[in-house]
Amino acid sequence: MDLSSVSVDDLARTLLQRLAEGDYLDDETKQLVREATVSDNETFSAQSELDEELAGKQRRIAMNILTAYRCFNVDDALQMDKIFEHRTSDCVQVTLPRSAGTPDRNNKQYRKYLQDLVLNDLAPFKGEIDIVQPIISDASARIAVAKVHGQVHAEGRSTIHDHTVWFLYFTEDREKVWKIEVWVDSKQAYEFREQLAEWRKRSAGSSPDPGKQIGAEIEKAE
Repeated sequence: MDLSSVSVDDLARTLLQRLAEGDYLDDETKQLVREATVSDNETFSAQSELDEELAGKQRRIAMNILTAYRCFNVDDALQMDKIFEHRTSDCVQVTLPRSAGTPDRNNKQYRKYLQDLVLNDLAPFKGEIDIVQPIISDASARIAVAKVHGQVHAEGRSTIHDHTVWFLYFTEDREKVWKIEVWVDSKQAYEFREQLAEWRKRSAGSSPDPGKQIGAEIEKAE
């Protein structure tokens, strides 16, 4: 009998049953049992090491994506390479719960949304972000989860506080993220939209600032 393909649990149950029925293990069977258990343990150990390596890789990429927002400013808004470099070309960012009223956005839509915020709605501003450690990473499920606290200080406006939980879904090779779910506080999301609407009304009659001019040029180029 080839015991190398038998799991340790099945093997243990079978042996206990045989011993309970009065059987004994001869030397050959004992040796087969040793080989089977050693092989199973080595396989389990190797898989555990691989899972931990992949989990660490997911953790690093998640950290890179989130920390990209720390240095997000007018200059970064022109390219935003750091925010998008780890996303697949068809990556979708989803905001939950649905009651927050935020639509799903692909890369192009999300890029435009950020550019509008930075170049028009919030300019000039200073942002801060704190990523709670550790980032949870499940290699088998190909998911990383992070809790993030953020603040935006826009000139002449009240500080915006943002508390979110990010779920990042990885491709099989763990090189890219194909979907991002951001859980937000529905009340904060509503208040933020109301503030944006108010700021836009105030600035509607003012002369265009450099940020708005850059934003218009980007939109025209697209």
